[in-house]
Parts: sequence; structure tokens; C-alpha cells
Amino acid sequence: MSKLSIRARLGAAILFLCVLLTAIGALGVTGMARSNDANRETYTNRLASTRLIGDAELAISRERTTVDRIAFDPAAPTVEKDIATYRMLKGQGMDAWAQYLALPATSDENRLSASVSARRSQVQNQLDAFADSVKGMDNAAVKVALKKIALANTDYVTVSADLKQFQRDQAKAQYDASEAGFERFRAMTIASIVFGLLAGVFTFVSLRRAIGRPLAEALEHFHRIATGDLSQRIESRSHDEMGMLLHGLSQMRDGLVSTVTTVRHASEAIATAAQQITSGNLHLSARTEQQAASLQETAASMEELTGTVRHNAENARQAQALAANAANMADHGNSVVGDVVTTMKEIDQSSSRIGDIIAIIDAIAFQTNILALNAAVEAARAGEQGRGFAVVAAEVRMLAQRSSAAAKEIKELIETSSGKVQVGGTLVNEAGGRMQAILTGVRRVADIMDEISAASSEQSTGIEQVTRAVAEMDSVTQHNAALVEEAAAAAQSLEQQARMLKETVAVFRI
Repeated sequence: MSKLSIRARLGAAILFLCVLLTAIGALGVTGMARSNDANRETYTNRLASTRLIGDAELAISRERTTVDRIAFDPAAPTVEKDIATYRMLKGQGMDAWAQYLALPATSDENRLSASVSARRSQVQNQLDAFADSVKGMDNAAVKVALKKIALANTDYVTVSADLKQFQRDQAKAQYDASEAGFERFRAMTIASIVFGLLAGVFTFVSLRRAIGRPLAEALEHFHRIATGDLSQRIESRSHDEMGMLLHGLSQMRDGLVSTVTTVRHASEAIATAAQQITSGNLHLSARTEQQAASLQETAASMEELTGTVRHNAENARQAQALAANAANMADHGNSVVGDVVTTMKEIDQSSSRIGDIIAIIDAIAFQTNILALNAAVEAARAGEQGRGFAVVAAEVRMLAQRSSAAAKEIKELIETSSGKVQVGGTLVNEAGGRMQAILTGVRRVADIMDEISAASSEQSTGIEQVTRAVAEMDSVTQHNAALVEEAAAAAQSLEQQARMLKETVAVFRI
């Protein structure tokens, strides 16, 4: 029994009680079913049979009463009505008897009911014969008929009484059987209840022995463990759940012993490590503070450098604007020089055109001089008549010579001017080339200033990023310094906790 588990014992006990309860319930249901069958038999068969037999017998009795009333005065005016009443009563009696015969019956009851049916038919035939022929009978015939009816009715009442007695005997037998069944089921129920109580008591004692004693022992061990006493070993002597509980408690005690031992060693190691961490955190805190101060100085220097780079970038932007302005002015000067070159070329072309015109004028003056000379010769030949013409020819010749001299002077001036214009054109072309070189240089300077401005902007952006990074490093360093201080405080707290843990573990006795 001790090898069975408590679960198996409880299951067996509950299963047994369930089976016992089912058996008791089945007995009760069976008893009630049989009692109900007996009551149904009594109500639907015996009681109905007795009632229908009585109704049929009462109908015969009332038929006889009606016939007696008819026989008292066959010539009375109410005879037809009495005969109709007789026939109605006959129908009621036959219906009652037919209903009885339709009920289930035993062989003995069928034998008795057949005898009653025969006697009833005899009585009914006598009554029918009297009712059919009463109007033609004299008193003597009436008396004979009534005597026959009385004799037949006596036989009918006798066998009907036997049938009713049989019904009473059957009802009593069913009652006796029901009573005996009740006594039997009551005895079985009482025996089952007593057996169930004994089984319950046995189960209670068995479970109390299997649970109570080991549970008290387990509670004692729990109390010792709660007070820190781990020195006593725990033994399990059973294989049920309580034995498993004690075995588990023993394993827990062994685990606690191992854990406490480990915790003792660990608390000592933690205390030593906490001291080392505290010392290391102090040194780390000092170095972190130095690093934070250096980062603050670096941040200040980076801010100054940022200001300088921004100023350089601003100067580069201004120089870029000036270079762009100079490039625009050089471009405009180059355009003006080009216009001057074009104008000088046009002046040179005009000078060449004037030279051509002066050559024509010189040629005209030369021809005019020749013509004047010819005219003077002709005037000299003419003598006195040609003197006035000679004077005119002399004047014309003088004008032609003066025109020729003026044309020569103008030609020389134009040649001189043309030479100077050519020299000026050469100088202007050279100035245009130099202006183009200046424009190229100014544009190169503008491009270089653009590159310097872009580089300064990028440098300013990079320095700002470096400044932000340094600021973040400064913030992180300060945060690290705070964390180092917190870690130092935590290490000190850890050291205190390790000391407290060591003192707490010292409570256990192994």
C-alpha cells in the first residue's frame, strides 16, 4: 500500500466511492422503478379491472331494476321508456365489460373472466327475452321469466364475486411484493451506506497516515531551513508524493547548502572586487576630469579658430566680389579697346580715301597749270589782245600751283596722320591683347577666389562639425565623469551590500 502514490490512493478511493454511489443510486432507481411499476400495475390494471367489473355488475343490477319495474305493470304507458332505459343500461354494461376484457390478464384471470362472461351472457339473454316479450306475457309468464332471471343473476353475481376477489388477491400480492422489495432495497442501501462509511474511514486513516506524518516532518524541516539550520539531513522512506516531497526537500536543502557555500565565497570575492573597483573608479574619475578640462580648452580654441575661418571666408567673399567687379571692368575695357581699334581702322580707311581725293586734286592742279601755261603762251602770241587773258591765265596758274602745293601739304599731313593712325592701331591692338590678358588673369583670380571662398566655407563647416564633435565629446566626457562618480558610489554600495550579504549568509549553519 505504501508503494502506491497518493494520487493513486485518492483516485482509487474516489473511484470506489463513485462506484458505491452509483450502485446505491442504481439500487434506489431500480427500487423506485419496481415500486412505480407496481403502482402502475395497481392503478392501470387492478384498480381499473375492479372498477370495470363493478360497473358491469352495476349495469346488470340496474337492468334488473328496470325489468322489475316493467314487470310490475307491463301495460303501463311508461313501458316503452323503461325498455329504452334498459337497452341504454345494457349498452353501458357491455361497454364496461368489453373495456375490462381489453385489459392485460393472467391465465387464471382469463379463466375466471370467461366464466363471468358466460354467466353474464345468460343473464343478458334472459333479460333480453323478457324485454322483447313482456307485452304479451301474463302474470304467470312474467313470474317464470323473473325467476329465471334471478337464478341466472345469482350465478353471475357468484362468479363475479370470485373475479373481484381474484383482483383483490392480485393487488395484495403486488403490495406484498412491493413491500418485500422495499425491505430488500432498504437493507441493501443501508449495507452499502455502512460499507461506504467504513471505506471512507479506512481511506481517511490511510491518507492521514500517508500525508499527515510526512507533512509534519516536512513542516519541521521547513521551519529549520527558515531559521537557517541546514545541518540536518532529510530522509524519505516512502515512494508516494509525500516521499517525493521529502526527496525534493532534501534536494532543496542540498542545493541551499551548495548555494550558501557558493554565495559565501562569492560575497568575499565581490567585496574584494568592489574595493578594487572603488579604487579604480577614483583614478578613472581624476583622469576623466583632466580629460574634460582639456576638452573644454580644445573647444575654446576651436571656437576661436571657427571665428578666424569665418572672417577669412568673409574676406574671401569680398575679394571674390572685387575680382568679379574687376573682371567686369576689364571686360568693358576690352570692349572699348575693340571699339577704338574699329574706329582707328575706319580713320585709316578715311585717310586713304582723302589721299586719293588729294591725288585727284593734285592732278587737276597740274592739268590746270599746264592749261594756264598754254593759255599764257597763246596770250603772248596774241599780243595786246591777249594781255588780259594772259593775266587771267597767270592767276589761274598761280592758283593751280597753290592748290598743288596745298594738296602736297595735305597729302603729307594725311600720310603723317595715317602713319600715326597705323601706329595707334598697333598700340590699340597691343592694348587689346594686354586687356584680354588682364581679363583672363582677373577671371582666373575670380575663379581662385571662388575656390578659396568655397574652401573657406567647407573649412568653416568642417570646423563647426569638429566644434560640435568636441562639444559632444565634452558633454560625453562630463557625462562619463558623472557616471564614473555614480559607478564609484555604486561600487561603494556594492561593497556594503557584499558585506551585508556576507553577514546574512553567516546566519546559515551548514
